[in-house]
Amino acid sequence: MDDAHSVSQKLLECARVLASLLGIRAMKIWDISRTLSHDLAEWPGDEPFRFRATNEIAKGASVNLGAITMSVHNGTHADAPEAPDHRRRS
Repeated sequence: MDDAHSVSQKLLECARVLASLLGIRAMKIWDISRTLSHDLAEWPGDEPFRFRATNEIAKGASVNLGAITMSVHNGTHADAPEAPDHRRRS
């Protein structure tokens, strides 16, 4: 199972449901996200992507749960508006 892809798809579906509940009209969403994996190279000194299962149905838990640790610079930037633009003059 590709956990990162599954999480990405679930988040995208949650966004669609929330938009529907808020009365926001349907729009085309272009997902440009890079798939997160343990093999994704992080910026030197930055926090690497890690996913670990914390509960698993296969091991007797009632639900599957997991934890993610990562930097905002892993894969597709989550902080794009805050990232410095070195082309701008101050």
